[in-house]
Amino acid sequence: MEKTLRPFSNGKKIKLDQIIGDSDTVERLIDMGFHPGIEIEVINKMVNGGPYILRIQSGFIALREEEVACLKVVGL
Repeated sequence: MEKTLRPFSNGKKIKLDQIIGDSDTVERLIDMGFHPGIEIEVINKMVNGGPYILRIQSGFIALREEEVACLKVVGL
């Protein structure tokens, strides 16, 4: 079952299954380093619609709620 990052708590590691959404958003996420199979760690989920801080590979990325909704993940 595919999920977004929303239900995962801080510190949780998940694997990216696919990226969905409009072509511009998908292309931007791919350019940032997101691709199927990559491991993502949720570092911090801000409250009240703030950004998600994620670790991928050796870097940190902040994504808006609408971008997070495009990432379909599976738990590790």
